[in-house]
Amino acid sequence: MSANYHARVRSIEENIITFELFLADDSFASFADLEFALRLLCSPDNMYKYDDAYNQVANCPLAEEISLDNYLDENWIDNNSYRFIADVKLVSLTNFPFDDWDYDRWSNDITIDHNDTPDFTGMEQDHPRGVVSIKVFNPEHLQHFTPGTTFSTVAYSVLNMEQTHYDSIGVWIYAD
Repeated sequence: MSANYHARVRSIEENIITFELFLADDSFASFADLEFALRLLCSPDNMYKYDDAYNQVANCPLAEEISLDNYLDENWIDNNSYRFIADVKLVSLTNFPFDDWDYDRWSNDITIDHNDTPDFTGMEQDHPRGVVSIKVFNPEHLQHFTPGTTFSTVAYSVLNMEQTHYDSIGVWIYAD
């Protein structure tokens, strides 16, 4: 699976989760809107499981409220994000804007450990990244995360489709 971002949970405090997001693809660079936040919270593989008969089974309270079909429906996400996400704040940006995507440094810096968990330590020095805090209405919607959890995600923001490239990030994306 190709990824748009690599994510690491930095902290969880009641109803606020903070992620460190590493850019995995130069086509993506927006991550401070409600729709992206909800897609990110639905991203980890452990959110939905399948039983022995291959029926989808919710594996956390958020998955009980958002079916996999809803998660995959762009219109549903766009029209319902406000019901789950109270606020999104871009806390910081590092190595933005970048002049040119450096495929040698930024495309293959993850390793997988014995538990199939991505390790992003190779990206920490100079990889483009942001820190995002997401406030949810229901703290139970964060229970499938723990600090230090890492995963790759195809989560995206519709804003990426509306802007021609990443060069305006940092100007318009910061939240108050």
